[in-house]
Amino acid sequence: LIVFCPAQLSVPSDYAEMVETLERKGHSVYIPNLSRKEWVLGLLPSSLTLDYYKGCLMPSKTMKFYYDAIDDCLDSMNAEHASGDFHLV
Repeated sequence: LIVFCPAQLSVPSDYAEMVETLERKGHSVYIPNLSRKEWVLGLLPSSLTLDYYKGCLMPSKTMKFYYDAIDDCLDSMNAEHASGDFHLV
């Protein structure tokens, strides 16, 4: 089992070829379902703050939308593979 955390502004379809290759080799792959719009709307509020300009953003606040998407992805994976070990990439 592989949970793949996408790069900034990436969406699941960006990794389609890699997922297909891994699945052909017998791996189940899960990627958080984030759209580019969700990325922009999730990051935009933090970019309009003084913390952004000071370079001291807090990931737990700035990236909450991203972490929530990863949590949802893990929940989906666990529903299908309750006792499986997984790799977080």
